[in-house]
Amino acid sequence: MGPLEDQDDYLHPPGPVASWRESFFFGFYDQAGRVCLSYLSVAPRPGMVERILILQTPGVGSTLFCRHRDPLQHFRDTALAEGALQVHCRVPLQSWQIRAEAPCLPVPPGQEISSVLASTREKPLERIPVAFDLHFEALMPAYRFPAGTWDFLGPGQEHFEQAGSITGWMRIGDEETPCSGLCGRDRSWGPRDWLGYQWYHWINLPLCNDLIISAALGRANGQEVSSGFVYREGLLQPIVQVAVQVDRDPQDLHLLAGAAHVVTGAGQTYELHFAPIRFFHTIVAQGDNWRSHDAYTVVTCRCEGVTGQGFVEYAQREPILEHGPARGGLW
Repeated sequence: MGPLEDQDDYLHPPGPVASWRESFFFGFYDQAGRVCLSYLSVAPRPGMVERILILQTPGVGSTLFCRHRDPLQHFRDTALAEGALQVHCRVPLQSWQIRAEAPCLPVPPGQEISSVLASTREKPLERIPVAFDLHFEALMPAYRFPAGTWDFLGPGQEHFEQAGSITGWMRIGDEETPCSGLCGRDRSWGPRDWLGYQWYHWINLPLCNDLIISAALGRANGQEVSSGFVYREGLLQPIVQVAVQVDRDPQDLHLLAGAAHVVTGAGQTYELHFAPIRFFHTIVAQGDNWRSHDAYTVVTCRCEGVTGQGFVEYAQREPILEHGPARGGLW
């Protein structure tokens, strides 16, 4: 695995296994207090593009959610710029356009997203129209994670991340407003197994232009792996050790308080202290005996005298106590 090339920001030739996926993720918060996660996944087998949009905004108590699963008409990058959620690479490893126009389901605070989505099959709920047109511009070089560090999501998983600024406009209902903030994006491709890990933490903190931290700690097959990076004042430093201490609700995994300690390859240490702002959770995947439960928390974080916002994700594999027919979960 060598350094990133421009071609790595485009679709890769798919592998031979049916679980192979290629995904494009953008998560941002803006000066108006809005938080948006957009996720686009290409599955060459069985030939599908999945588009997921999750939005939280002041004045709307519910989490706004949208999922579209469309047939993959052709395995070309133009397939990414179609449908309800679109991503378009303007300059590889530097500049992207993210657009959306979709009716979103309001999920009441605290409720699990995939269960609310399933309930709409019997009783349709009113949806709220959401649209945006946003521009991502990188603030740092893209960081390619070392081989094996994301294998808890599937052996041979390739993964890189980058933070940037986000500008443009957003419309919720009939109200259209400017949008400006910070965004973390990630790209991954390879086999994907949502039930293969025991748990993982992902801490994504674009705190300001000069301090950006992404730290991951995952456990699968009895082994823990730490990875990530710190970008500070123009210097990109790999993370080699991550320790996480959190207080969570055991039922819905709601983050109550937390801290993390990270160590870079150069021996520098960073202490992160975060407090929750908003929260949502969902069942990502479910089999006959296990399910994957995923919780996202928008946090305020203090580190090195800087206070900013970001995301803390925690996912764990749970036994299914009440057995019924297997369902797919959210992803």
